[in-house]
Amino acid sequence: MIAGVFTVALYVLVAAGCIWLAGRFVNTVSRKAAIVLVLVPMAFTGRALFTGAVYAPIDLLYDAPPFQGMRHTLGVPPTQNPMLSDVYCLTIPWIAAVRQAYGEGRLPLWNPSMLAGDILAAGAQPTPYHPLFLTSFLLPLANSITYLATLTLFLTGLMAFLFLRELELSEEAAMAGAAGWAFCTCMVFWLEWPVTSTMLWAPLAFLAVRRCVRNPGRGGLWLLTVSFVMTILSGHPESSLHIVSGCGVVLLAELVTQPERRVVRSVLRCVAAGLLALLITAFYLLPIAEAIPQTFEYSFRRAVYVSSPNRSASPALLQSRILQTFVPFLYGSPQRELAKNPPQPHLPDSGYPGSILFAPAIYAVFRWRSRDRGPLILLAALGFIFGLEVPPTGDFLARLPLFDVAINTRMSFIGAFAFIALAAAGVDQWMKDRDDRTLALIAAITTALLAALTATQAPLMTNLGLSNGFISRSATALIAPPLISAAIFFFMKQRRTAAWLFLLLLIAQRTWEEGSLYPTLPPRAFYPPVAGFDALPKGGPPYRIAGLGYTLIPNGATLYGLEDVRGYTAMTFAPLQETFPLWSYHQDVWFNRIDNLELPFLSFLNVRYAVEDPSAPVPRSWNVVADTPQMRLLENPLVLPRAFVPRHVRINVPRSSEVGEMALQNDFSDLGWISHPGGGQSPGTLENGPGSVALKRVEPGDFSLNVHMERPGWVIVSESAWWGWKAVSDGKRIPIRFANHAFVGFHLNEGDHLVRLRYRPRSFEVGGVVSLLTVLAIAGTGWVLRRRADGQI
Repeated sequence: MIAGVFTVALYVLVAAGCIWLAGRFVNTVSRKAAIVLVLVPMAFTGRALFTGAVYAPIDLLYDAPPFQGMRHTLGVPPTQNPMLSDVYCLTIPWIAAVRQAYGEGRLPLWNPSMLAGDILAAGAQPTPYHPLFLTSFLLPLANSITYLATLTLFLTGLMAFLFLRELELSEEAAMAGAAGWAFCTCMVFWLEWPVTSTMLWAPLAFLAVRRCVRNPGRGGLWLLTVSFVMTILSGHPESSLHIVSGCGVVLLAELVTQPERRVVRSVLRCVAAGLLALLITAFYLLPIAEAIPQTFEYSFRRAVYVSSPNRSASPALLQSRILQTFVPFLYGSPQRELAKNPPQPHLPDSGYPGSILFAPAIYAVFRWRSRDRGPLILLAALGFIFGLEVPPTGDFLARLPLFDVAINTRMSFIGAFAFIALAAAGVDQWMKDRDDRTLALIAAITTALLAALTATQAPLMTNLGLSNGFISRSATALIAPPLISAAIFFFMKQRRTAAWLFLLLLIAQRTWEEGSLYPTLPPRAFYPPVAGFDALPKGGPPYRIAGLGYTLIPNGATLYGLEDVRGYTAMTFAPLQETFPLWSYHQDVWFNRIDNLELPFLSFLNVRYAVEDPSAPVPRSWNVVADTPQMRLLENPLVLPRAFVPRHVRINVPRSSEVGEMALQNDFSDLGWISHPGGGQSPGTLENGPGSVALKRVEPGDFSLNVHMERPGWVIVSESAWWGWKAVSDGKRIPIRFANHAFVGFHLNEGDHLVRLRYRPRSFEVGGVVSLLTVLAIAGTGWVLRRRADGQI
């Protein structure tokens, strides 16, 4: 309870600070509106926030050992929504890794907890530099997840509110739009991914573009710069690309009515804001840009996405996506009941905002008298057309740089926001049209059409295995709110009171439809202590662990300060992925599963311990360290140290042949592979060393090695060789080579050497200098301009 109180206090304090900043630099927010905006997220996260519970799908943790046997003891209910698996095995471990880095006083550049070491900040999605994310460090990790979810919903609503107030809509209408945007399906589904925390900045960016065009002065430029910086730091480059494209549409729509002299000035302001944002965030962006070409995902998308002959939706898929936009439960609801073998996938990127908003949006299209109507209609149309991949738009985007490797269905969020803005404008216009009951008629017709559409799809839903109870309850939630709103629009004379009722009805509808998308679970269920882990050594030489099968799903080991050789990430080091057949099975959409602990490459990977289900047989070459009802802990007596000198090396073997050769090797302490040490020699096997290595880890991604070489030779370190490793021996830089296809190797001459091996990408250092100089230049320019304005210069 105390943790809950502190979490609420921090949320209110940070939210109040955001509202103050908004009033200082964007638009004033009244006290009444501020209270509503702070309270709106409580419809989803309130119970978890006030009780100190965890608003996250950690119930999925209990579907596999060693947690499976703890479900009943800890009071964890059955799994609620399996579609949220990335949150518990990706987002939360990333957050834990970043917190651990800062807690140890180091930069969050390297993550030792997964995949033989992996990039952290350069992976983008851990969002290690986002200022609002950093505020969560004041809370315990479990409470910080709930806090961040609540703050994200609040910011989503606040950004929409500011945009709608910029359009001179009433506060009541703007609050309805804010709630609609915060609770839109695409926003609430991706809530605890970096997707929503990136997309939420779109309204502020659109507002800033509007100001760059319409208002003289530099205010729009600085506001657009800030919105772009926050978008970039939120950690989803793909959504950042889509927001920039939406800003381009807004800019073009705004420029249509402007004189020629203002067109050039407006374009230059927007371009300058984009360039400033890129320079300010160079320390973050340059490592990401350096890492992307090294990934399996990039190669896959270049090979599959770019070469695909058809990126537009097929007629059947397009029809399914459109139907799910109007009947969101067509294939079930992931948190309640899912259809069996649906003809098309469930659509998490749906722009469905709540059926109650359909009628006001239609009303605004025909009755809203504002020059902003056209740009919003255009933005809504293009957002949905590109998001649904209506032919031939998917193929068109596939020919554009960056869009060719992006998942462009997520562009629906742009259409959804513009549609919701139109709905808020419709409510505002209705409040002004005192005697007009047209909106009531539109709401009644909308209700009838939704009822008819649901009835026509009911046989399909039944055939897909959805229960009659689920269909009827979901249909009621879809149809009843617009019907009730029709009555409000028809009978209510007090328009402001009616607008408040409409807001409450919207919140009620969306809470019923999506409020249980994420479960609320007791804090004791958040990665609890595991019996057996206490037998693992603390300190000493570094080592890795692994789980057999689905035991200890990656990347859960991060929460226990362990290094799991397996992993699941959005950016997999391509050379490492190519070694997976030597030691694991790469599941297409999940982690690389280990089914055989006796594979020799696991010993090379420094896998000293393994976890398995206690009912599984003990591998022949492994020893039992601990046996508990939840898990069995095994030790590998053949494990190789993190850094060693193999007795022989194979050099100049073509990269395409290395993995095939390594598959035949049983002892990697005897033979290692060094890629292209330079020379154009034919492939061969050489004696290596001998030598010995005493390794001390200074910190993750930073090693000190005392190496004794009796003869010149190669040292191999089983850390993934992402670009950025630097080795210095006796004060001199030595080159890094690929060893065993994906790992770090370097050559030393005869004698004793003190080697410092450190992961510190040049891209981060250069980007840091660029960012610092940019910030200093902006600060200096601002100081000069202020002094000049005060007449002191």
